[in-house]
This record gives sequence, structure tokens and C-alpha cells, in this order.
Amino acid sequence: MSSRLVSLGLDVGTQSTKALLVSCADGSVVARGSAAHAPLPPNSIGRAEQDPREWWRAVQASVRMALDAAGAVEVVALGVSGQQHGCVLVDADNQPVGPAKLWCDTETATQAQEFEQRTGRALPVGWTLSKVLYTMQQRPEQWTRADGVLLPHEWINAQLTGRRAAEAGDASGTGWWDARTRQYDSDILAAVGGDSLSACLHWSQAMHWLAPCSLSQHGTWGCPQVCLCRPEAVTTC
Repeated sequence: MSSRLVSLGLDVGTQSTKALLVSCADGSVVARGSAAHAPLPPNSIGRAEQDPREWWRAVQASVRMALDAAGAVEVVALGVSGQQHGCVLVDADNQPVGPAKLWCDTETATQAQEFEQRTGRALPVGWTLSKVLYTMQQRPEQWTRADGVLLPHEWINAQLTGRRAAEAGDASGTGWWDARTRQYDSDILAAVGGDSLSACLHWSQAMHWLAPCSLSQHGTWGCPQVCLCRPEAVTTC
């Protein structure tokens, strides 16, 4: 029996990861899968963190569930959406150097207020920049080890492709993106510390191929491209 060609969508949310297989022939839903992931236990007021490795475990489990339910299919395209504003600090191998602060983390309120007072630029407490400032001040050992700053779905894309890439919709919720020029805001980067943050950032709209063995142990893959999808909030709007 020949395989049906399908596209795979992944949604890495706060509470779970969901996988959706869609027929390339008519757009119908072929199968679904999901796997839960819970936040780490809070250790202080306002703290909301998760281990990014749990997201990757949930990605593999939800994909396996969907492919098992689908039967004979071949995945030819893959797109990832995810929770916005989170902060994943990674080493040179794209592995996390500590837990990821989530969009709902408010432990960084002091850093957001200090930044606003110092620069006159508004910084919502939930945005990624406040989490970077918190790490610089409160967890300097993690910042010293960091080779990159990724958002949650960017980190999943890095696990899938071995490459770092950002998408403008997601970058708009970081605090260091200028939506008018579609570039990083040099004034913000200078206010934060210049080269220390700039060296950890990336910007590419290119699509990349699925890396060998990243998910290839699950089902049949037709060398799919991984699309830089938008975050949940932007996609919903």
C-alpha cells in the first residue's frame, strides 16, 4: 500500500505539545497526538519555569502517537508554533544551560522596572528581555555559559534542524526587536550591554531541512523542510 503524503504541525504550548498530521492532497486531518509537560515547581513568588528537554520529549511522544494512529504516511513538511516570550539560554550545541523562564514568569518585574527607569523604554515584564536581564543579575553562571538566546519554538526548530533562526512575529515580543526596520534595536542592545547580548542573537528567515535522526526514528520522512512558523499568540490573532 502506498503512503499518503502529509504535513506535520507541532504546537509547543505551556501545558502540552500537540502534533497534527494533515493530508497534502485535500487538507483533511489525518491524525493527532499530544503529550503533557508541567512547569517546574515554583521556588519563589512569580517564578514559572520549565525544562526545555521536556518539550523535546513531548514532541517525540506526540509525533509518535500521531504517526501510529495515521498508518502508512510520509511526512514531507513540518511547521512549529509555540508559546511566545520564553527565554531558552543554550550552549554552543544548542543544549539548555538552565531552566527556561516562561511567558507567564513575573519574577523579573524588578529588572523590567529598572530598565524602564534607566532608558525610558517600556518593557512588559513577560517579555524575553526582562528574563535575560534577570539571568545576567541573578544567575551569572548561566549567562557566562550561554552561547545563544532562543525562544521556545526556536529551540525546538534548533533540535529539528541543528540551526538557529528567528521569525519576526516571535521576535516582536522579545523587547529587542524593531518592527519598523525588521532588525534588532541597536539602542536597546547598547542599553543592555552591547556585545554580550548581540553575540547571543540570531536572525534568519530561511527554511531549513530536518536534521538526520532528529525525528527519523518515528515513521517515514520525505526529507521535509522545517518552516519558521509564528508563535501561538500571533497565529491566533
